[in-house]
Amino acid sequence: MKKLLSLILAIVLTITLFTSCSRVDKALASWYLDYGEKYLSDMKYEKAIVNFNKVIDVEPKNIQAYVGIAEAYQGMGDTDSAIETLENALDVFWDEDYARIEFLEMLIEIDPTTAEWYLELAQIYITWGEDDRAIEVLKQGIENASNKSDLRKLLASFTGISISASTARVSGNVLDNNMIRNFVYSTKSDITVIDFLDSTADAPEDAWDFSLNSDGSVLGWLDGTHLYVAGDGGVKADEDAREMFRYSWNDENGEQHGCFSLTEINFNNCFDTSDVTDMAYMFDHCSSLTSLDLSCFNTSKVENMAAMFDSCSSLAYLDISSFDTSNVTSMDSMFGACSSLTSLDLSNFNTSKVFDMDYMFEFCSLLTYLDLTSFDTSRVLHMRDMFFCCESLESLDLSSFNTSRVTTMSNMFYCCESLKSLDLSNFNTRNVTSMYCMFYGCTSLETVDVSSFNTSEVTTMYRMFCRCSSLTELDLSNFNTNRADTSGMLDGTSWG
Repeated sequence: MKKLLSLILAIVLTITLFTSCSRVDKALASWYLDYGEKYLSDMKYEKAIVNFNKVIDVEPKNIQAYVGIAEAYQGMGDTDSAIETLENALDVFWDEDYARIEFLEMLIEIDPTTAEWYLELAQIYITWGEDDRAIEVLKQGIENASNKSDLRKLLASFTGISISASTARVSGNVLDNNMIRNFVYSTKSDITVIDFLDSTADAPEDAWDFSLNSDGSVLGWLDGTHLYVAGDGGVKADEDAREMFRYSWNDENGEQHGCFSLTEINFNNCFDTSDVTDMAYMFDHCSSLTSLDLSCFNTSKVENMAAMFDSCSSLAYLDISSFDTSNVTSMDSMFGACSSLTSLDLSNFNTSKVFDMDYMFEFCSLLTYLDLTSFDTSRVLHMRDMFFCCESLESLDLSSFNTSRVTTMSNMFYCCESLKSLDLSNFNTRNVTSMYCMFYGCTSLETVDVSSFNTSEVTTMYRMFCRCSSLTELDLSNFNTNRADTSGMLDGTSWG
């Protein structure tokens, strides 16, 4: 009997020690991760790397730590080490597709010329039965990768279409979308106004040839700080309008010039965008624009609107109610830091193909209302920082949101200081791994329905409800926190 009691005592003691060690490990990992992110934001990259590596020592499968190390190396200008870190992470997370997608997307962003990353990303989507996404990745790879043969073969197996080495271009009055940027760099001009015209009659003899085919069908010239772009019968945009008005140059004193000074763009109903597939970063950092009339835009073929209006901080009027977004797959940071917008009509948006809504409304600090009831989010994977610092937003109806594929909701409602209630009872969070600071600083939030949340895959709830000082009730009875870092989760609340 004594031996049996001794054995039971030993087992209990072992379980207790194991549980205690596990809690200590999680606390340590959270502590190191917090310091790593602080050093990263302070650009103390070497210290950040040290702390992130300590996280991995404790938690070998911590996604944020690998991402943090890669970002720190990028900050140091050491892209080779960043790539090596992410490739090592792919080996560690060989059986976790959601993590691999994040690492592969980072690798492609760092070096868009490596075909194998596109192939691997496409293969994940193929395994999931997401052929449309696989095709988009392969098309992106064919556009950017140095070795395209395997990408073309795989794409042909889906579409039956062979992509030739050179993509056919539409002829006649086609603008070389890089020419505005090249013109600014070459002339070192500060442009305040751009006008598109349907006649070249007023073009001076020294006008630049802005045409894609170098045939003189599109001309550009400068009058003071006023740029004119003209074609007889109008101007047609090439299929790639990425970063079209995102240009800058530094003077001898290191002062930056460029799109920041652009106060007005007049398309005058003579700018044809019917063939454009990529509008990512199109108006990015046009911080002096106060209004944009895009009523003439045909966006039916556009697939990418990521950061399209990012950091248009003076933009008070934007009418995109006629946009056809039926083929768009990325709206990442689309309206990020549009801090002067007071209204935004998205009621006609078709988001059925969108998979990325990270940072979509980040720092839209004057928006008081958003009607997203028509949004189809059934394919969305990313909602990180989606409403980050939308501090004037008074109400938000997300009852139509399908979040069954979403993997990260970190900082999703961070500092939405005017929100008083949120009904998220329809949220399916079965695939979510991060709820880091999800409601941090929602100081007016009195009720939030998270009672149906499935948190079995969540690894971090760090400061999830921190500083939600007005919360009067909170039902967490269904929360599974076995895998999650919950440190600071309820700090600054009635329960913290």
